[in-house]
Amino acid sequence: MQNRFKKVKSIKQLRRWAHYLNKGGTYREKISRICKFTLDNFKAAIRAGLVIHDEDLRKWALQAQKQIGSIDVRFRASNNWINRFKKSHRIVSRKINKFVTRKALENVEELEKLANEFVREVKQHAAEIGMENVYNSDQSGFQLEMHSGRTLAAEGEKKIQCVAQSISSTTHSYTLQPLISGDGKLISPLFLVLKEKNGQFGPVVESTLFRPINVLVVASTSGKLTTGIYQYKSVQNKLFNI
Repeated sequence: MQNRFKKVKSIKQLRRWAHYLNKGGTYREKISRICKFTLDNFKAAIRAGLVIHDEDLRKWALQAQKQIGSIDVRFRASNNWINRFKKSHRIVSRKINKFVTRKALENVEELEKLANEFVREVKQHAAEIGMENVYNSDQSGFQLEMHSGRTLAAEGEKKIQCVAQSISSTTHSYTLQPLISGDGKLISPLFLVLKEKNGQFGPVVESTLFRPINVLVVASTSGKLTTGIYQYKSVQNKLFNI
């Protein structure tokens, strides 16, 4: 054995390895398998959109210990182990930004399939008519007053309030919508929607508003782009006259 396997040093070492095999591996190997089982369950829960807490990690770890069949009483899935596990795999507590239905998650694969088919069709048509005749347009909203979504506060405080110069300015205030061709050229005019109280420019603003030839300026009550704006024939003619 020593001639074939250089790491074998003694009969005692072979007996120790046999003991580890009979017991399902070393303590470190068992911990590694427990971590893998816990991480796999964590990733599966993330894909399923489930809410996960430390107790879930502890439950999965203890389940893994039972599956391994370990009688080692040293592993308890303690808080220290959970903290080390989260730090090792970069798992942190995050604020839930959005709730979705299970149906929305189930349709993810179908949506990805449709998106890939759409990309293939666009590439096929683009090859036929040329990239210079393919256009893409998207809108970007901007705020007149920038603000942070978080602030430092005393622990346990239930109501967190901060001062803004204008509440309406912290929301959507004006919108830009550029039109770009497939070969990377910006098409004129640039569509700009400004926020006005009544959705229309007043007589003073209308008479003094600077209107460059490469920018189409309109107004709405929110500063957001709405489908009603496109109904104006003047907007359609100027925006799509390319």
